[in-house]
Amino acid sequence: MLCQSFVILSQKFIFGLFLTGLGLTGLAWTRPFQDSNPILQYSDSIRLRHLYTASESRHLHLQINSDGQVGGTTKQSPYSLLEMKAVKTGFVVIRGKKSARYLCMERSGRLYGSLQYTEKDCTFKEVVLADGYNLYVSEEHQATVTLSPMRARIAQGKKIPPFSHFLPMVNKVPVEDVAAEMEFVQVLREMTADVDSPDPFGMTWEESVHSPSFFA
Repeated sequence: MLCQSFVILSQKFIFGLFLTGLGLTGLAWTRPFQDSNPILQYSDSIRLRHLYTASESRHLHLQINSDGQVGGTTKQSPYSLLEMKAVKTGFVVIRGKKSARYLCMERSGRLYGSLQYTEKDCTFKEVVLADGYNLYVSEEHQATVTLSPMRARIAQGKKIPPFSHFLPMVNKVPVEDVAAEMEFVQVLREMTADVDSPDPFGMTWEESVHSPSFFA
């Protein structure tokens, strides 16, 4: 038991050193809207973005498919359109707009899309780098989100693999304007908010009011 505790503490110490090292290179944390209730009030800070990443020879957008597979597409698509919601300072939840699946990570570092949200697997630290690109880090599994076949385990002095630095891109996929419906959506959220729900952040409500033409 003592040995296991020592290993866990050592891993957390290494993870802290990694983030400290990033800070020395111009790191900044995202600043979500300040509010005392992360479930209801943070629900208004949804960003619709495509997460773009590239190597010297290839560029990709992260996408979450309807079957739960997470991969990359060279062009923006309905499956690469993501809802990004700050749940507390520096931490975000990411959900595929069309697939209605949360971006989550297994213990091994493998990414998958889940219809149900679990905090430890589906919450990521958003690290904004000096060049404008972001890292998305799972503190629970001490790994970064990546589209590389290599698992991006956090370790001091270990190089981050390709396709791990993401640039949030403005959406160019046609989406019907639903601004007039947002007040109604907020009322529904407040009436049905449930911390124990598989969708505690109310993201499903946005899905339910969008025109079916978006998913054609």
